[in-house]
Amino acid sequence: MIKILDFACLCLITVHLHGPAVYQWRFIHGGIGRQLCPCSGIGIGKISHNSWYPQPLATVDYIHDNLRIAYVARDWRTIQLIGSIPCFLLLVLWLNVPESPRWLLARGRTEELKEIINRIAARNKITLPDNYEKLLISPSDTDTTVSILDLFRGKLLRTTLLMTVIWFSLVLLYFGITLHMNNLGGNIYINTILAGAVEGIAIICSILVVLKLGIRINLVIYMLVAGLACLMVNFVPDGNLWMIITLVMIGKCTIGATNAIIQTFTAYQYPTMLRNLGVGAGNFAAGVALIVVPYLWLMDRIQVFLPMTIMGGFGIIGAIALMLLHDKSPKTKKQQRAIVRF
Repeated sequence: MIKILDFACLCLITVHLHGPAVYQWRFIHGGIGRQLCPCSGIGIGKISHNSWYPQPLATVDYIHDNLRIAYVARDWRTIQLIGSIPCFLLLVLWLNVPESPRWLLARGRTEELKEIINRIAARNKITLPDNYEKLLISPSDTDTTVSILDLFRGKLLRTTLLMTVIWFSLVLLYFGITLHMNNLGGNIYINTILAGAVEGIAIICSILVVLKLGIRINLVIYMLVAGLACLMVNFVPDGNLWMIITLVMIGKCTIGATNAIIQTFTAYQYPTMLRNLGVGAGNFAAGVALIVVPYLWLMDRIQVFLPMTIMGGFGIIGAIALMLLHDKSPKTKKQQRAIVRF
C-alpha cells in the first residue's frame, strides 16, 4: 500500500509538478503509510509461530532502501518507478493474510478465530486437542472502544512517555547517520551500499541474539553502542577517514538493528486492543524526529562537533529509557509456544 501511494504520488507530481501537489500527497502518504508499516509488522508478528521469523523480510527492504538504485539511475522519477512498480505484486498477498487471532479473540469473534486456528494447524500439520475451543475465552467487554487517551491513563502513561523518548531518539540517530553519509568523504553511493549491506547483516544477527537473550537487553546495548559510536567520532583525529567510517558503520548497523525490532518490543508493552495505538504514538514521535533531522546537520555551522554530540546524547538517553521499561516479550521457547496456544 505504501509503495502504491509512492507510485500514485509520482504519477501526479510528474503530470502536475508544483509545491501544493507535493505537500498534499506527502501528507496522505505520511498519514497512511506511517500507520500501515507498524500495523502490518504487528499483524505478521502475531499470526506467525514466532514473532521474529518475519523480520528477515524487513531486512530485504532495509537493504533495498540503502543500496539505492541511484547508483545507476540518477533521475529521481526513474528511482521512484523502479522502487514502486514491483511492489504492486504484494497486492496478491492481501487475500492470503489472515486477521490477528488475538485481536479476534479480544473482539469476541470466536467463529472466525476457530477457522484461522484450524487453518494454521492444518498447514503446519499440528493436531489440535479436542477441547481447545474451551480455552478461547473472550473478555466480557468485547464491545469496549479504545482511544488515544487510553495511552495516557494509569500505568500506561509512564510506558507511553518512555516509548515516545525511545522512538524519537532511535529515528534521530538512524536518519541522522544516514544523512551523514555524504559528509564522510569518498563516494557517497559506495558508502551507502556498504552501510546497507552491514545493516542487513546486523539485522539478521540480531534476530538470533534476541531469541537467546530477549528483546530489551539487546535494544539497550544497541542504542548505547550507537550513541557511544557517534560521540567517539568527535575524538577521531582529522584525516583518519577509515576510523570515522568504521565508527559510523558501527552506529548504523546497531541503530538499524534497533529500528528493525523496536515495533515488536513496543507492541508487547501494550494490551492487545491498544497495540496499534501504542506503536502509532511511537511513530508520531518518530515523525517529529524526521522533521528535526535535516536541521540537525545545520548545527555544524555553529560547532562542527554538535550534530554527532546531540545524536550520541540521545542514543544514551534512549538506552536509559529502555532500561526503565519491563521486557514483556516471551523469553523462552515454552513461553513462545504458549502464545501459539493462546
